[in-house]
This record gives sequence, C-alpha cells and structure tokens, in this order.
Amino acid sequence: MLQVEAIRAAITRVLTERRDAVVIGSDVALHGGPYRATGGLLAEFGPDRVLDLPRNASAIFGFARGLALAGRDVICEVAPEDALRAATSLARDAERWLGQQGTFVEATYGRRPSDAPPAHAPPGAIVLRIPAFRGSDLESTMASIPGATVFSPARPADAYAAICAGVAKPGTVTVVLEHENLYRGHDDDTSFLGAGDDVGEVAPPLAWRQVRPGRDGTVVTWGFGVIEAAQAAEVLAAEGYAIGVIDLVQLSSLSTDALKRAAETTGRVVVAASTGAGFGAELAYALTRAAFLSLEAPVVVVATERDGPGALVAAMRAAADY
Repeated sequence: MLQVEAIRAAITRVLTERRDAVVIGSDVALHGGPYRATGGLLAEFGPDRVLDLPRNASAIFGFARGLALAGRDVICEVAPEDALRAATSLARDAERWLGQQGTFVEATYGRRPSDAPPAHAPPGAIVLRIPAFRGSDLESTMASIPGATVFSPARPADAYAAICAGVAKPGTVTVVLEHENLYRGHDDDTSFLGAGDDVGEVAPPLAWRQVRPGRDGTVVTWGFGVIEAAQAAEVLAAEGYAIGVIDLVQLSSLSTDALKRAAETTGRVVVAASTGAGFGAELAYALTRAAFLSLEAPVVVVATERDGPGALVAAMRAAADY
C-alpha cells in the first residue's frame, strides 16, 4: 500500500464513522489535493463535507477553528508552500486555540484547575495535514506549539494511525507532516486498516521505533530521513559497520529516554535532519545533555537535504571511527 493510499483510507474512515467530520483545504475537493490524497472524496461524501478553500493557511485554520467550535471534527490540508510562509501564524493560531480549550493547561499540569472557565460544549478535534517538501524544515515551528501533537510518519501505518487517532480527543490539534517523497512510498503491511471498533479507538503511532539495531553508531531521524538513513546503513554494513536507525515518529513532547538508551548502546549518534539547524540542532542538544557521559564522540547533525545522502554515509563512517 502506498502512503497516499493509507492517508486516503484514514480520511475516508473518519468521514464514514464521524458523520459531522469535514475535510477542508486548498484544492482538496475538486482536484483531490496537490498529491491526490483526497481524490474521490467529493464524489463519495458531497460538497458539504469536502470543501475547497482559498490558498491561505491562516484562513484554512480559522475555518477549522470555527467548525471545531460547532463540535465538528476537521481534517484540513495546507499547501506546502503556503504552510512555509504561514508557519509562525499557524503555530500562534493553534496555540491560542488550545489555550482557549484548556488543552494547554491540561497538557502542562495534568488537569484543569478548579477555577478555570468552563470549555465550550464539546469542541471537535483538528487534524492539520501539511505536505512538507525538501528543505522546508517545518518541524521546529510545529513541534513548539504547546499542547499540540506533531507526527512525521515514515510508514503508511503511522500516517494512518496519526490521522485516525487525531480525531479521538475533542479540542485537540494534531499536526501530521507528510514528506512529499513519501507519498508514493510502498509497504506491504496493510494489517493496520480497520484497527479498532471505532476510529476513536485507533492507537496513535509509537513515539519512536527502532528500524534496525546498531553496534558502531546510531542515526536518529524522522520522515523521509528514515529511508535515507536505512539506505546509508546498508552501504556501511557492506563495509563491516553495524549502524542502528531510530525513527522519531512523534516530534512533540520529546522524550529522550529511549534515545539515551540508544546512545548508551553505541556511544555515537548522528542526527539526520533536513537542515543543519532548527529541530535537528535542538535534538542534538537534548541528546548531548541526556547521554553526555555515555557518548564516545560528539553528536553530529547532518543536513541530508542540503548535502545529500552521501554526507550522511560519510558522517556515520566518521562517527563510527571516532
């Protein structure tokens, strides 16, 4: 199954089981979205539930907030170039929305304070789908939204689970960063389809997963970087290096415990990010703090989308030989 097919299957299930759910965004109805992830939904569910909106990311999220206040679950798709221009605005709007619903308070303190004003009658959930193109580096901005859940799935199963689980909790915002190079990525596993008796019972993706174990070093990455890291590890395996790869599926509420254990196992960590700054640099800093005494070499950040996959192979080889 292609990742774009898994995304379409998840949206179809949400619209089928949640009668008040709607899909909005740029060209999502008539043309099926820029990557055809919503193709055929207009004919199946009608123009009242699949709506085209102007190419304005802030306006799309504004519509989503209004619909969510009316109790409707909303899946919205923002064009990648629009999201890049409006990333800060999107983050600010999402933070304000979450604060109004009390989600930020609950995420921070674990419960709503007794004197907090009552929330509106059950608001809907918002799932914000953003097709991320090479070098866009939206991770830092989106992962910094207090209370939001941010995924960057590398597998069809994780993309499916992120969208389905995103509508499970009212008043929340789930951001799904979908790398354009992964839409046609194929996986034979289709066991995730139809999981749970209701779409709200679909378990969210694991926060991280180990793609392959390692001995000489570990690569931590997400999204399309997982594919490039696995290929680079295969190249180095032919040279006798055993390089582990960790897929960081969830970028928000980052827990470094698992990453710390991986660093302790190999002693060497390479963070493969789209750029050398931003989220990748923040992750390298967090890893250095968490596993400083276990590291045998400095944590290296490789900008795969600037320097190419060859730079990742070179960095992994250098870290293993350090």
